[in-house]
Amino acid sequence: MSVLYDYFVAFSDDEAAAMIEDGLDGELLLLELKGLDPHDLVSVEALLTGASVGTAPEQGHAPRIVAGLRDNHNVVLSLDDELRDALAGATAEKLIAVAASWAQLHGLVDQEGVDALADLLGQFAWLAREARDCSAHLYCWVGV
Repeated sequence: MSVLYDYFVAFSDDEAAAMIEDGLDGELLLLELKGLDPHDLVSVEALLTGASVGTAPEQGHAPRIVAGLRDNHNVVLSLDDELRDALAGATAEKLIAVAASWAQLHGLVDQEGVDALADLLGQFAWLAREARDCSAHLYCWVGV
């Protein structure tokens, strides 16, 4: 059984929570990133903002549950607006540097892994810019 992660933009926790039963609406801005656990983004936020990688969880920047279903293990998580803003404001060069540092944290040493992470962060930065520009927030639908 694999875990699916769909990142999306919504204006409120209530709007995001409505997705738990009905699924993601075709009207929402959506980014399907099957291998990116939202909890891994805590270290990305720390790397983007210059905070210590170990401090972000204590500062409350870990994803927050806004809705969940027990029967099929689906949840909707809210991501911190600081992460949204840091991603939205990051240059391509900054994303490459963060990808290299993030790869080191996860024990990836080959350039192919770093390039894949940089591409992933670039896609996520696009979604973050869309959210920031319309005063919305980032969310993640997690499904098993």
